[in-house]
Amino acid sequence: MKQISQAALKQAETFLQTQARPLEQALFTTFLHGAPEEWALSELAAFQNSDGGFGHGLEPDLQISGSSILATTVALQHLRALHVDNAHPLVLGAIRYLLDTYDSKARAWPFVPPQVDDAPHAPWWQYNTDLSQYLANPRAEIVGYLFDYPDLVPVEIREKLLTAVINYLEELDRELRMHEILCYVRLVETDNLPDKGRQRLLALLEPIVSFGVETDPAAWDGYGLKPLWVAPAPSSLFAKQLHDDINTNLDYEIERQQKDGSWAPNWSWGDAYPEAWLHAKRAWQGVLTVNTAKSLFAYGRVEQ
Repeated sequence: MKQISQAALKQAETFLQTQARPLEQALFTTFLHGAPEEWALSELAAFQNSDGGFGHGLEPDLQISGSSILATTVALQHLRALHVDNAHPLVLGAIRYLLDTYDSKARAWPFVPPQVDDAPHAPWWQYNTDLSQYLANPRAEIVGYLFDYPDLVPVEIREKLLTAVINYLEELDRELRMHEILCYVRLVETDNLPDKGRQRLLALLEPIVSFGVETDPAAWDGYGLKPLWVAPAPSSLFAKQLHDDINTNLDYEIERQQKDGSWAPNWSWGDAYPEAWLHAKRAWQGVLTVNTAKSLFAYGRVEQ
């Protein structure tokens, strides 16, 4: 097993301190050095709008300042990781935004708003009025957040949506796509999820994860579902199932660190918004560097 050296880790930290967004700087310091979470929450608050949702490029592939479900789910990923309680203004606003934008007829959410073209964005983010496209991604993930903060969400909405996302998975006649798998993984790892629902989901997801995770290191330079994306820490529900592939993936990530100390995205916007992509790419380097460093620490791959 490879280990990342202290010198290489210091390079990653230097990249974050000098090149990354303040949010990723704060997250790194909070998760890996035990800094108070208030710094990270203060930086996250800069991305929140008056409607409670998040925007301003929090998800670097979508640069609109206005709120989107996409950016708000990213914010809730951070709020979950930081164990923020339901009285915090960031949580109150995010859940309010989810409830306000919920389409009860479709039992789904629009992923990005109609104003998506008002700012640079990845070419795959386009406004779509057909909410049936979003019944797995992002709906399954959102249901998890509704259970994270049950006091803020009507019980009938939570229960009906949990039943809906389980039934959808049971009745699906196609393979789940990469980000759909991740949404269901985030749902099943929700602490407050009813045990009966969790067990049903686990039984459905175990074969899906086995089939859907890319285990060939030769393919990881392309865009696919890496083992560490599904199980970024040993506490992840699928870490045991993916044990051998995770070890291989950790070796791969150690080797893939860039000369500047970062980990870089293996995707781009093509010919779309070339100047804006350079800024988005740098933001992604910060995101990926924090995530990779966290996994290396979690799995004991940092040289002592």
